[in-house]
Amino acid sequence: MQVTTVDSHPTKRLEKDKANWNEWGFLDYSIINPKIQSNNIDFSQYKTKNRFDSIYSISVIEHMPKKIRFGVLRKAATLLKKNGSLLFTIDLVPNTNDLWNLSEDKEVEPISVHGTIQNFKKELASLGFKIEKEHIQRNIYESRTDVYFVKAILKRKKGVFSSLFS
Repeated sequence: MQVTTVDSHPTKRLEKDKANWNEWGFLDYSIINPKIQSNNIDFSQYKTKNRFDSIYSISVIEHMPKKIRFGVLRKAATLLKKNGSLLFTIDLVPNTNDLWNLSEDKEVEPISVHGTIQNFKKELASLGFKIEKEHIQRNIYESRTDVYFVKAILKRKKGVFSSLFS
C-alpha cells in the first residue's frame, strides 16, 4: 500500500515537541514510517501522475469555507480512479445536520452559508460521486460535535464537472 498525506497547515509538528501536539498542524509521517510520503502544501497544488484507489479525510473538510471545500472535492475527483472511494468523517453542530463551521475556534463563515449534510451530498453528486454508506453519530462522550461518516464512490470519471458556485 502506498500512503500519501497532504496538509497545508503552517505549524509543523516535530517529534521533539510531541507533548505539545494538538489536532492542528502538519506532521511529516515519514518520521513514523519512511514509506509514507507527506506533503506540506495546499491540496489544490498537489500534483501526481498516479491515481488513487481511495482518499480519506478525518474531520478536516468542514473546517474550510464552502467554496474551498468544493474545490477540494473537485480535486479529489481528478485524483481518484473510476470507482475510487472518498472516506470522510465530518464534524457537525450537535443535534443538527449543519456542518461544523469553526476552524481553530474561529468562525469559517456564517453557518447559513457553510452548509448542511444535504448541501454536501449535492456537492458530491455534482462531481459524479454516489454515496455508498453514511452514518451520523450523535452524543459522543466529551465531544463538542456530532460526526457524519460517509463513503462515496466516484461513478463518473470523464466529462465536465459542474460547479455549484458559477
